[in-house]
Amino acid sequence: MAMPDKEDFCMPRKVFSPNRVLLGLILALLTLTAAEAWAEAAARQQGVIGRNRLYQTFFSILDSGRPGPRVLVQAGIHGDERAGVYALEQLLPRLRVHSGLLIIIPRLNPPALAINRRYYHLDLNRVFPGLPVPDPYEYALAREIYTLVKDNQIEYTLTLHEARTLHSPRRDKTFGQTIVYGVEPPPRLLWRWLQALNQHLPLEEKFLHYYCPQEYGATDVMVRELKLKGGFAVETWRALDLERRIELQKLAVLTFLKQVGLEFSQQ
Repeated sequence: MAMPDKEDFCMPRKVFSPNRVLLGLILALLTLTAAEAWAEAAARQQGVIGRNRLYQTFFSILDSGRPGPRVLVQAGIHGDERAGVYALEQLLPRLRVHSGLLIIIPRLNPPALAINRRYYHLDLNRVFPGLPVPDPYEYALAREIYTLVKDNQIEYTLTLHEARTLHSPRRDKTFGQTIVYGVEPPPRLLWRWLQALNQHLPLEEKFLHYYCPQEYGATDVMVRELKLKGGFAVETWRALDLERRIELQKLAVLTFLKQVGLEFSQQ
């Protein structure tokens, strides 16, 4: 009778186990998913403006941690202009930023939004850069927004608005379906952005450019005083259905981010 090899007593035989392989794959996948979730949470931070004040509102910082454009997009500066608010609230959970930094403020002026009026005490879009005073709150809110842009070295701002009148080149203060800017000459990206934005829109929905500076407006003050590379307002026309205005606002934001060179994806 042949004696077994010494190795047969010392080394257990390795048996292939499909269950063990599957378990290893599951553990690896869970580890990777947890790491991705942690990285995403670290890159998506929430901040607050006006903590414990009447105008308290939240914003999100989507920071890729990589070089790239630094952009602020905001809506709800006027309380009766809601399409941009809903557009940003729909976009925010889906966006992932892969280069640069993006700050989104969906509800910029909560007191005015709560009463569905253009403003509460004063027109927030006429008091920039604001003042460090408690009342009316619009001055303090404007100052906090201005400081947020300054502290985060924002390069581009985009504010979402709505208008009651369709733009006509023959009539002043008609804003519907326009991209508004307040500096001449406008940044070159405006023409590329308009072309991309209008590419598949029907004639009645196409956006026009409109030079209309506002001395104390949010966009113009920040562009002028903080030397931004670009600042614009998107104005949709309220005669269009709300759902359609929301879609147009989202399209305007996404095409703008592409034109400034921000790398992002949507989930």
